[in-house]
Amino acid sequence: GTRVTVRGADFQEGCDVIVCGVPVKASFLGPDTLELVTPPVSRDGGADVRVVNPDDQSHTAERAFRYIAPLPPPVLTQISPTQGTQAGGLRIALYGEDFAEGVFVRIGGAAVATARTREVRAPWDGRVVARVAVAGPAEVEAALAAATAAAPSMATLPAHARAAALARAAALLAARADA
Repeated sequence: GTRVTVRGADFQEGCDVIVCGVPVKASFLGPDTLELVTPPVSRDGGADVRVVNPDDQSHTAERAFRYIAPLPPPVLTQISPTQGTQAGGLRIALYGEDFAEGVFVRIGGAAVATARTREVRAPWDGRVVARVAVAGPAEVEAALAAATAAAPSMATLPAHARAAALARAAALLAARADA
C-alpha cells in the first residue's frame, strides 16, 4: 500500500478509517492528522476515504485517493518501414499499445532515440484515452517531407494494394476507437 497522511478537523483518537470500502488501521497524530497505509484493491480509479469517530460522527471525502493500475507491458504490432540499409539513420514508426513515457527502444542491440509522447486523459475518470506524439516545427516538417516523398511510390501501387493499406489503417483506427 501507499502511506497516506489524512488532514482534516475534529478527528478523535480511536477513530475508524475506511478506504475504498476497506477498513484500515490509522495512526492518530492529532485532531487534525491521521496516517495510514492504503489497502490493496482490485481496481484503479478514485476511492472514497471515510473517517468515523468513536461518537459515530463521520465524514467521507469522495474520491480523495486515486489508485493507479500498474503499467501493462508494451505490445509492438507493426514497424514501418520494415527494412533499411546497414548504415542506419532511417526514421521508423513503431505501432502498438501501452508505450509508456520514457520507453526505450533497441534495434539489433543498439539503443535508439525515441520521440516524446503525452498522455491524453479523460476528464471524468482520469484514465488514459490516447498517447499522442509531441512534435515541434522540425518534426512536423519532417513528417510532411516524408509523406510528400512517399506519395509518388504510393501512386504507382495498384488500386487493390492502396485499398489494402487503407483497410489496415482503418482497422487500426477502429480497434482504438473505444479503447
